[in-house]
Formats: sequence, structure tokens, C-alpha cells
Amino acid sequence: MKNPFLLSGCAVLAAALSAGCGHLSLDTEGDPHRILAGTVQFSDKTVLPPDAEVRVSVVDQAPPPPIAGNADTLNAMPMLNRPNSPAATPGPEVLGDQTIKDPGSPPVPFRIEYLASDDRLRRGVAIEVRVSYGGKVRFINATQYSVTLSDVSDFHPIWVEPAQ
Repeated sequence: MKNPFLLSGCAVLAAALSAGCGHLSLDTEGDPHRILAGTVQFSDKTVLPPDAEVRVSVVDQAPPPPIAGNADTLNAMPMLNRPNSPAATPGPEVLGDQTIKDPGSPPVPFRIEYLASDDRLRRGVAIEVRVSYGGKVRFINATQYSVTLSDVSDFHPIWVEPAQ
């Protein structure tokens, strides 16, 4: 004797259990070798002297902390006979930079090759610009510019302002 309620109940249960599979991402990881291209723009008609240097950097402001130890020590209870020392949080990490000497008249084009995984670009990385001459930093980008996974291949014009 067949029970139609048992068969339909199993079908509903199977549909409910397989409904969560729609959120799985099966995309492949992109190539981590990236290129950032753009120009350094000045707000006024600035003339750069011959000893000027323009440094453009791609910086990860908050890289993930390194994992120390193996799987056995990560989940182990702390030792009571040793003082606890907090893990050092890493500082900003420069992923790539370019220094342009005697850049000529603005705008100054740049092209930086760097390594960044898709996960790192989902969080975003910053672009920092320093223009120096006469032994001092004269211009910086006061506005933060970032590169994310959605605009990684775009052209990036970066505006600099006089340093305070």
C-alpha cells in the first residue's frame, strides 16, 4: 500500500534542505596580478621643478593578521604559567608602488603592478600619493582613494592638494 503523504513529505523535505545551495559561490578566484593605472592631478596650474618626485603606492590599510602555530595550538587552552601577550596587529602593507622622478608638467601618469587577491579587493585597498621636492613633501592626496573588486580595472585620476 502506497502512502502519498509520505512521498510528498519527503519531496518537501528534500526541497527545503537543498534550498540553501543557491547561496554557494562557484566563481573562480581572479588573477592576483593586478595593474593600477591613472594620473596624478593638481588643483591649480602647478609647475613641478626638475628635482620633483611623485610616489604613488597601493596600500592595504588593514591586512589580515598572520596565523601563527598549527591547528593543535590554535584551539588549545592558554598556559597558566606564562603571561598573556596580545598578538601583534600588522600595520599597513604596501602592495606596490612607483616613484616618478622629474615627472614634467601635470597631470602625471602612473602605472603600478601589484598582487592582490579578490578577497583583499572586496575589503578595498588605498591609493596614496606623495609629491616632494626641495627635501619636503609638498602635495598629498587628502581625499582617500580606494580600489575595490568592482573598479580594479578602471582608470584612476588622483587629485592632490598642498601638504599642511
